[in-house]
Amino acid sequence: MFDKNKVQVLMMAAGFGSRVGEITQYIPKSLIPINGKPMIERHIEYMIEAGVSRLIMTVGYKSERFAYLVEKYKEQLEIIQVENPYYQEYNTFSTIYVASDYFDRDTFFVTSDLFLTENIYLKYGWKSTDSVQYGFYLHKMEKQLTRPEWVANLAQDEKGLYISSVSTAGVAGSIWSGISFWTKSDLVFINKLLHDVDWNNPATKKLFWDELFFPYYQERHIHVRHMENNNEIFEVDCEEDLVKMKEFANDPISVEDLKKMLREKYRENV
Repeated sequence: MFDKNKVQVLMMAAGFGSRVGEITQYIPKSLIPINGKPMIERHIEYMIEAGVSRLIMTVGYKSERFAYLVEKYKEQLEIIQVENPYYQEYNTFSTIYVASDYFDRDTFFVTSDLFLTENIYLKYGWKSTDSVQYGFYLHKMEKQLTRPEWVANLAQDEKGLYISSVSTAGVAGSIWSGISFWTKSDLVFINKLLHDVDWNNPATKKLFWDELFFPYYQERHIHVRHMENNNEIFEVDCEEDLVKMKEFANDPISVEDLKKMLREKYRENV
């Protein structure tokens, strides 16, 4: 477990998730249940098991749906929900920006649309006994991608593999998992990048927070650690991803059945 008050998680949960389709008309995609439990609850319970001291959630779309989590886990984990007023216009850099007042301890950045099959915090988080601790992206190695994605070109130093450049439409290689870890000194640099952004530049609206880092990867040696098994994390980008994930988890409720259930429950409130 992590030392007390040493590590927190910043979870990005503000977006629409519209590529998942009809389901996200009713609930944010991180609240999609897998075997009866919302993905986000499984994620939070792994944080608690690992000794995470605080969860900062940046929320926007249907933020009221997340409110119950604060009460549900109040005895086990401090959860602070920060509204992102920019989520309808700007991409993920804005959701990190609104949480930057909380950069006071080592922090995992995670997207909320992840289904975890293992406790990645316990498995990949630094322990107090580790002689060297540094920021890193947790990556997957993919032999063949079904759609183009960012792929990291890697080099090596005394600590291990680091990103030398990024292919923005790669078809195989080292890809982002949706999880990264940053030390307090890393966060000072990230905070500067966030506050130097030109909000009036039209290109800024589509900016993923990671893209702020692209020009500095080689210079700063931003490291990568690779998952032992790619099935440790499933990311839900679209309905097809959700179908595959439910099949892997042997969830008896199909995507079509889930749509019907949500339709009946929320139709009047959409």
